[in-house]
Amino acid sequence: MTRASSNDVRKALGFDTTQYNFWCAVHEAGHTISTLALGGHIRYVEIRRGPDGLVDGGVSVDRRSHDVRFLPVLHAGIEAQQVWMEQTHLWTPRRMDIVRASSRHDLEVIERLAPASAQQEKNAAHARQHVTQKWKKTLRIAAALVEHGRLSARAVRRL
Repeated sequence: MTRASSNDVRKALGFDTTQYNFWCAVHEAGHTISTLALGGHIRYVEIRRGPDGLVDGGVSVDRRSHDVRFLPVLHAGIEAQQVWMEQTHLWTPRRMDIVRASSRHDLEVIERLAPASAQQEKNAAHARQHVTQKWKKTLRIAAALVEHGRLSARAVRRL
């Protein structure tokens, strides 16, 4: 996502910078939690702050974490953002549309690897289960990302 589009997304969501940055961090924390729940290995997770104060991010995983067994990981960022918005009373159908639009890379990979909607629903349900079972840790990872920007696998395990 480019810097300009990050600001456009923030404005469309109606979030201030703090809310937007945590929303992005929760997305990356969701990917992280699901990767670990499936036995994958992360190298690091990060959010990068641009000159405008807005962030984007990513999770670096080892190659073994790239096969179709890890499809729920792609859903987990979206699921984590949905849970966070629900719990903070920020969820609206319009905001969920924005979540999906801003997660287009994840959704394009999902569509390419598992085009059947039944499989996508199953993977999304697994992702939501991973995130909700480890919700407190998901929030701890997100908060640490906002504070530090980058967490090693070791730092994630300590949270």
